[in-house]
Amino acid sequence: MTTHHHPDDELLLGYVTGALSYPAEVVMAAHLTLCPRCRDAAADLEMVGGEILEELEGASITEDGLTGVLARLDEPAPVSMVAPPPEADSEWAQLVPAPLRAMAAVPKGDLSWRRPLPWISVVDLANMDDHGAAVYLMHVRAGRAIPRHSHRGTELTLVLAGGMTDQHGHFRRGDLLAVPPGVTHHPVMDDDEDCLCFSVLPMEKCW
Repeated sequence: MTTHHHPDDELLLGYVTGALSYPAEVVMAAHLTLCPRCRDAAADLEMVGGEILEELEGASITEDGLTGVLARLDEPAPVSMVAPPPEADSEWAQLVPAPLRAMAAVPKGDLSWRRPLPWISVVDLANMDDHGAAVYLMHVRAGRAIPRHSHRGTELTLVLAGGMTDQHGHFRRGDLLAVPPGVTHHPVMDDDEDCLCFSVLPMEKCW
């Protein structure tokens, strides 16, 4: 599997430095699980960051800096790319990267799917109100389309199976689609396979 659409430098740096929201962090961790190129890039950034910290070792900590560190103690733990123990549904485990399975916290058969449109089924994976995001698994039938839409914030969508096309290109398994705020797009699914994707959307009326 070769991925062709990757996060930009800002997203990748945000992931490495822990600056992303928890839902965006999960998307990035899942993409890195599927994309060796971005895993290597993240590792390089972490190495550079470690070297910078070593150079700063012994520097005094300002009051503001200490306050910031203490504030982060209440944030969710960093998302791990280490796979959890094997699940009974091995096909589900192979299809959905470990960070997303951890967020769903249930096997495939226990997910509560709903159908906002006859050809689209979605699962609300987690209550992300505190992070200002709606988090979905979305299944769209082959050859169908998601209605033309835009959002007030950035939409992040990771393709897990099948494929889709919009004005940004053609996306297959492992590809990450990042749609900037206010940009309208109209994803159309490939004809040969249903599409399964994971989306983090701004908290607004979506489905």
